[in-house]
Amino acid sequence: MTTVAMDVWLDSAGYDTKTLAVLRDNLMRAFNLPEEQANVLINGNSHRIKRSCTAEEAEKLLTQFSSWGIALRVEVVSASDVDSTNNRPPDSETTQQALAGSTLSLAPHGDTIPNLVRDKRPPNVVTDHLHLIAE
Repeated sequence: MTTVAMDVWLDSAGYDTKTLAVLRDNLMRAFNLPEEQANVLINGNSHRIKRSCTAEEAEKLLTQFSSWGIALRVEVVSASDVDSTNNRPPDSETTQQALAGSTLSLAPHGDTIPNLVRDKRPPNVVTDHLHLIAE
């Protein structure tokens, strides 16, 4: 049997202030969060709200946040247990079969993450202080 571990992320960058205010109130009410913690979750950054959960737990969170008009991002972080017939880790087909019963959708491997700013420019390196010594 294969157990799939998933991380659930909240990306609040794409929502307007009214939607974020409603989300903050819902987070405080549903999860009994203090206002300061709820404000951190809606600050425009990506936040992992559940680490290494099952597909069922992820589905519950997706349903709850969806009812609030918020989309969550789910990432498969590991598929544990080994195939008892040949003692090897499960392949991606086995992982996909484990997820077949859920309504989760995963981005293709290597796809970009929306609302994630990635600066791919190399850093500026100052070498003015370096000198060659002639021998």
